[in-house]
Parts: sequence; structure tokens; C-alpha cells
Amino acid sequence: MNTQPKPTLATAQLPSYDFGQQQDIRKVMEYMDLPVYGAPETDLVMLRAKKDSVFLDKKTLFRGQVPNVTGLGLKDALFVLENLGLQVDVQGVGKVALQSIRPGTAAQRQRIKLTLQ
Repeated sequence: MNTQPKPTLATAQLPSYDFGQQQDIRKVMEYMDLPVYGAPETDLVMLRAKKDSVFLDKKTLFRGQVPNVTGLGLKDALFVLENLGLQVDVQGVGKVALQSIRPGTAAQRQRIKLTLQ
């Protein structure tokens, strides 16, 4: 009989405050064999670590405003920005580190530059 306490995941090692497509995040978490809780009814979700578990919460974008896409992968950033009617220029590889238009600015079919690192 095993009398040791059940192992828990260390919060410091869990992914946190990332957002992206729910389907993609679920696929990655399944691949890493990490259970994820929550079932928001949105395509875009926020990944949050709470204690020793990972939860999905809905990510709210304000219609007509440029969102903060720093930390996103290119696929998710393009999805969000192009659906707002923005033209996106990309430099670098990796995740979005900088964006040329301040979050909260009115989206008016302008061009935005993303710098990836």
C-alpha cells in the first residue's frame, strides 16, 4: 500500500497567462499529459495556473480595439489582428515581443508591425 501523498504539480512550473486558440492549447496540454480544466464557450482562451492545476478561461477582446498580442504565437496573433481588419507586418521568429500599435487603440484598418523573439 502506498502511503505517500499524491504528487502535485508545482505552480511555478505550470504554463500561465498565455492565451490562444482553445483547440490548440488543449492539444498541447494533452501532448504534455497535463490535465486542463474549464470549458469556456469561446475559441480564444486564457490559460491560467491555479494551485496545482491548469484552467482555461474565456479571453475577452474589445470589439474595434487593438488587443495586446504580446506573448502570442504568430498564428494566434494573425488570427486576432486580421479579424479586426489590420494589415500585419512580421519581423523575427518566436512569440510576439513587441507590437507597433498600443493596445486599446481604435482598430481602423491600419498596418501593425509585430516583432517576434
